[in-house]
Amino acid sequence: MMAYRSSEHETTGMTPNKLMLGREVCTPLDLAFELPREEMSIPVNKWVWELQERLETAHQMVRQNTGNALQRQKRIHDTRQL
Repeated sequence: MMAYRSSEHETTGMTPNKLMLGREVCTPLDLAFELPREEMSIPVNKWVWELQERLETAHQMVRQNTGNALQRQKRIHDTRQL
């Protein structure tokens, strides 16, 4: 499940982790190579505000990407119906 949730989906253009948690999770590979984490110590209220902004932005992008994917899939479907 971790691989699925950390893989970018073609339709949404984002990973399920990013959409549900507002961030990417650390994978075993990140831990093995000690890749730097994005998070810093910030006050909780600021963190909550930033999380809400990130999630709203992500959901807007998903709506747009989903609309584009639907149009592309419809176009492909319609050309096969001839």
